This record gives sequence, C-alpha cells and structure tokens, in this order.
Amino acid sequence: MQLGLSLLLAMLMLLPGRVYAISTLAGGVAATTANGAAALLVFRRYTASETTALMGRFYLAELARLLLTMVLFLAMILWLKPLSIVAMLGAYLLIHLSTGSLMSIADNRSKR
Repeated sequence: MQLGLSLLLAMLMLLPGRVYAISTLAGGVAATTANGAAALLVFRRYTASETTALMGRFYLAELARLLLTMVLFLAMILWLKPLSIVAMLGAYLLIHLSTGSLMSIADNRSKR
C-alpha cells in the first residue's frame, strides 16, 4: 500500500517536473523501506505469549527505523542531483500519516 501510494504521488508530481517526481518517489521509498524493516524486526517471530519481548522489539525496531531513515536521506541528498528536499520530505511525511489514517478508516468500516 505504501509503495503504491508513493508511485501514485510520484506520477502526480510529474506535472510540476521530473525533479519533483524523482524526489517524491525517493521520499516515499525511504518511508516504505524503513517501515518494512521495522515491521520485519517486530513481527518476524511473533508469538502472543511474549509480550515483554515484543515491547523490546518495538523499541529496537523504532531505533532501526530512525537510523535507516537517516542513512537513506543522507544517501539521497548526496547522490540525487538535482533534488527537491521539500518534495522528498513531504512525500516521506505523507506516507507515514496516510498509512495510519487509512488503517484507522478501514478499522472503523469493519466495525459497522
């Protein structure tokens, strides 16, 4: 879902220009990659009986997500030329916010 939304945003950003589209895609892919890595760290060997271990994995996953995000942003800033920082950060933020919002909407619909 996050990757699809990233691709859709990048295609929309082709209207103002190629630099904005590539920057948007880069920000979306960074968000998707970091979130995917965090999910794998938390849920790869999940059992409901290990609640304390699960909390520890959540903290580790969040730290890993932050570090991976910093590395990806640094790589993009160094290697993507030209780059729109605003488009990259905006897409990153939008992917994070929209995913939680969409999950909340889906949860509310399933309760009806």
